[in-house]
Amino acid sequence: MTCESIFMSLELARLAILSNNFRLTNHARLRMDERNVTRQDVVEWVRNGLGFAEDNTFKFVGYDIEGIKIKVICAYIETALIIT
Repeated sequence: MTCESIFMSLELARLAILSNNFRLTNHARLRMDERNVTRQDVVEWVRNGLGFAEDNTFKFVGYDIEGIKIKVICAYIETALIIT
């Protein structure tokens, strides 16, 4: 995978999340429930966070309203985005 294709995939992943076009894994739902996190929280963290590519996944890092560092890990597969 070239740097250009990684960047394009990262941006596609970000756009999918920002348009609320993503699926949550069971693991992600459990973790979100434990932390009282909503889908809208995920969207806001991705909107305001920094994006990084790691192997075949992407990490968006941001902060919640209390200043706690939050990581959103996802994989972009064709048009479906899976948050893990």
